Amino acid sequence: MKIIDDSGIERDFFFEMSKYAGHLYKSHVERHLAIYELYKKTYELPGSVAEFGLYNGSTFFFLARLIEIFNRPSFEIHESSSHHLYGFDTFEGVVNLTDMDHTEVHTTKRYVAGFKQDGNVFLSDLEHFKEENCGIAKRLHTIKGDATVSFPDFIKRNPGVRFRFVLLDMDIFEPTHAVLNSILDHMVPGGIIAFDEYGFPEWPGETIAADQFIRKNHLKLKAIPWACAPAAYCVVGN
Repeated sequence: MKIIDDSGIERDFFFEMSKYAGHLYKSHVERHLAIYELYKKTYELPGSVAEFGLYNGSTFFFLARLIEIFNRPSFEIHESSSHHLYGFDTFEGVVNLTDMDHTEVHTTKRYVAGFKQDGNVFLSDLEHFKEENCGIAKRLHTIKGDATVSFPDFIKRNPGVRFRFVLLDMDIFEPTHAVLNSILDHMVPGGIIAFDEYGFPEWPGETIAADQFIRKNHLKLKAIPWACAPAAYCVVGN
């Protein structure tokens, strides 16, 4: 497919996309490398992967690629393999702020409907991705709704699902707390829960929910020293 750039030069779209790293912000590359490092710690475990807070879907698709690369033999040989990817999002942006989310530190996204993306765009991208990657298509799932309701409902309907890697990127207190309040019994021993904005002054709610969870379950927080986000993670069940 040919495109014309701003200088009037004709370029091949897919060739240009192969050089995508040169067009990414350093922080985006850093974040994907950090997620890769965490994923590597769990890929030999049974269980699925979950992301809470999809935004534009970039991390969801990256995680799908990691499953495709590291766990392909499992899901190609065994139709009922446990290696699925679940994405939870309201597709309405931030839906509820509480006192736990209040801070004097300014950020442009901390309001109801902040981070809102067109869910139809993401779902269209997802369908296209599935068409192009049919091997993993049946293992990609999205669950729409407020996680305070959608996640407890999900585990009630799917009591056999277990997670080995969970990325929490909802930023605010209530949905983060609700997921953490329910998820531990559904984690495999040695699994990882990562907190994207832990310790970020702009997003105290996620940090407060994480601290409550860590103290209650006597876990230890760790970090990848060179990465800004995910900012912290814990290993459960060891």
